[in-house]
Amino acid sequence: MKNKNHSNIAKLAFDFYIMQMQWSLWYLGIATVIILIIPLFLSQTNDWQLNFVENIYSSSKIYLAIIALFSCFGMLGYMVKNGVTRKDYFYGTAIAAIGVSFSLMIITTIISAILYWVGYQPDLQTTSFLNTTSTWFVPILSLSIILLGYYIAGWVIAVGYYRFGGLKTVGFILLSLSYVSVIDWLWEGEIIYPFFSKTLSFSLNGIPIFYSFSITLILIGLALLLVRLMTKRIPIKVE
Repeated sequence: MKNKNHSNIAKLAFDFYIMQMQWSLWYLGIATVIILIIPLFLSQTNDWQLNFVENIYSSSKIYLAIIALFSCFGMLGYMVKNGVTRKDYFYGTAIAAIGVSFSLMIITTIISAILYWVGYQPDLQTTSFLNTTSTWFVPILSLSIILLGYYIAGWVIAVGYYRFGGLKTVGFILLSLSYVSVIDWLWEGEIIYPFFSKTLSFSLNGIPIFYSFSITLILIGLALLLVRLMTKRIPIKVE
């Protein structure tokens, strides 16, 4: 019975991963074209300083939060109505989220390397806020973990709205914004959301990557636990 359950989770995770990667390949293709053509409309190429990886990483935060919304609204009710347990849905979605987050950054790095070798980019720098001498492994690992955090933040909002609705959703939005703000703070040393930037006003620039990585994993684990608790006996809406 346990092996069958693991098989169900593996199949769900694979199906969710393939579906979301199909969307992601379209997203990467469109984003790549936009990044490549923008310099053509600038008076000076120096106006476009972010490297390819940083551009994709920045937009992927929002993208992953958005597809996480669909993983709840588009899939939860449908899956449960077709005999998938809430537990299998949770683990399948979580595993797929990990796969998509890492795949996005790996593919982005490959595209960046290709652009570098054909001479499109002047240099192949690591992401600016990562204090590391590693060109590939550490940035891929770190950025993938951050993107996973954003996916889970969107998932928390979606599940919170699906289960409780109404004004309670505001609480989950604020909770998720706080959560990703702390993650950004740990890695980038700054907060992009005005309210939280005042709350976390002191800089964390120079914090060792090991601590950022460890704390981020703890935050991801807590957020996943929250999603699991909310979905454990979540009522399925009749459409």
